[in-house]
Amino acid sequence: MPQSLRNPAVRQFPSYAGVSEISNYLQARSDKINWTIVAPGGFLEYVFDLPFVLELANRKIEIINGGDIPFSVSEFGTTAKWIIGVLRQPKRGVDHCVQTHATTVTQNEVFGLVKKYDPNPESWTVLQQESNVKLERGMGMIKNGDFSMNAISTMMSGIIWSGDYNLAFKETDNEWLGVEMITKERLEELIEDKVIHGATDVGSSQIVSNVG
Repeated sequence: MPQSLRNPAVRQFPSYAGVSEISNYLQARSDKINWTIVAPGGFLEYVFDLPFVLELANRKIEIINGGDIPFSVSEFGTTAKWIIGVLRQPKRGVDHCVQTHATTVTQNEVFGLVKKYDPNPESWTVLQQESNVKLERGMGMIKNGDFSMNAISTMMSGIIWSGDYNLAFKETDNEWLGVEMITKERLEELIEDKVIHGATDVGSSQIVSNVG
């Protein structure tokens, strides 16, 4: 799952309904089965395709609560290594939500790198917004039956960039899993690639999960 469930406050939101249900199911059966949940933060391969960080295709960013709130992220490759690490040391992860991340990012940091590689950085539309406004807007969209990635991303931007839910993990299991964090140079490479090649169409997807 992308985000950790160690913070019970996040369980109240529709986007966490499915993972909360799975977590509750596993915990209720801890006397019969062992389980481990791996929470790696947002996936770097996708987070810049979704409008909760910035809108690459539309050259627009809504900077929320000043833009300096950190958020945990990982690559698919590092997440796979963490899963291998859990399997190699199963007793360390028994009945536990393993928190990992490859690095943290902020909106301002990402936007600064985007402008560095964008041939026309002055063409971006930059707006300032409050997290509670984004959260209310996203929740309203979902309550009205809109389960698009745009609706989910609107809600998630209000959650993540509020800074209230500890989604930049202060405690991680990186060390015992034996996987190092990625460098800022690697993060810059990933963002440069997105600027040059553009976002995927994942942002136009429809959610098929229990978010209602």
